[in-house]
Amino acid sequence: GINAEYGEFNKDLTHFVTQPCSKTKQPPAMRPYLLLLGVLTLLSCSSSSSTPPPLSWQPISSNSIRVMFPIRDYYLEIKSLRPEVYNTNPSYLDALTLDPTLLILELHNATWGTRVGRFVWNTIKYDSGRDVLVEECNGRQYKAYSSFPAGGQRDQVWRWEFGESGVVLRCGGEEQFRQEWRAGDQGLEERCEALGAAPVDRISLKFMAGLHYRAVPRLGELVRAEQEELPACSCWHPRCNYCSSLSCTTTTPSFAPLLVTSSMKWRRFTTLILYSHSGTQLGKFHLSRSRIILTGGCITCYSPHVIRRLRGITTWGFSLQDGVVRVEVEGEVLYERQLKGECRRVYNEVARIAFMGTRCEDSFLVEDEMEVGENMTHDCGGQCQG
Repeated sequence: GINAEYGEFNKDLTHFVTQPCSKTKQPPAMRPYLLLLGVLTLLSCSSSSSTPPPLSWQPISSNSIRVMFPIRDYYLEIKSLRPEVYNTNPSYLDALTLDPTLLILELHNATWGTRVGRFVWNTIKYDSGRDVLVEECNGRQYKAYSSFPAGGQRDQVWRWEFGESGVVLRCGGEEQFRQEWRAGDQGLEERCEALGAAPVDRISLKFMAGLHYRAVPRLGELVRAEQEELPACSCWHPRCNYCSSLSCTTTTPSFAPLLVTSSMKWRRFTTLILYSHSGTQLGKFHLSRSRIILTGGCITCYSPHVIRRLRGITTWGFSLQDGVVRVEVEGEVLYERQLKGECRRVYNEVARIAFMGTRCEDSFLVEDEMEVGENMTHDCGGQCQG
């Protein structure tokens, strides 16, 4: 089902620690044996790094554990609990003892002795906004969450999504924080970019005893060497269970609009179906030359003149970030609307998109880091001629 848990696959990694070689001089007869032993040790160490990461929930037994996997090929998820008793506006002295809400993630490259990144976040939202930071990009300047994590519920599932352009932190599928590698705070620009370029392959989890973690593989290709254009396959089809299967959706780009190429008509809409991370359908966005609609009573208006003047096949961008809906063409914003109240709360959870009522000639651009469902193929699962 669309909200089904990921199946259980692999157990936790086995870690190998190599000790420094002794300087004691060995007899000549022993040297070939030791040379062979050294080669075998190196081979075993290199092969351990290719061990699949844990895809099922693994308990965290202490306040500092180490796991190994390439952070760009998987999402890291942490299952946590909000404390029963907490204070969102602590005094200065109380703020020094906030361990029950504090979680830390440290990133390493090639060796455990080389730390390239530290991420700090909390299981509650503070009135002061001291919620989350990426040390290499923000120093000690905490950033505020977009809302209270998990809507205030005690059970939480956090997800760190690392990409070429930046990193996103979600809780329960709702985006709480994002940091672009090229947008470090003043004086930290180079350190932030260096963190984004680091090939992280091992992670330290701290202050998480009693919690659980797992790696979630990205759907589709893990790494795309270049942009790819795919048909905007209509999900209103049995293969997509009539728009209720994630296999016919794509994630939204992290730091750019979703680029769609379709024929702009006066009465005929191009429709985007909007889903949460878990696959809950949140609503629909309809665009034509004459009307713009976001269901739920959030937007119902006539298209501005710049959109009315569009003709024929047009490539346009759609984005919905931080409660702002935008339509743009060639980088120029043609329509913008700030959502408020319940509309903003609902649509802030948008993480995946499907197309409805589109033709085989319509298409969308697959950017780096986007996850494309298995039925979003060059022939739309056999519906269109590839």
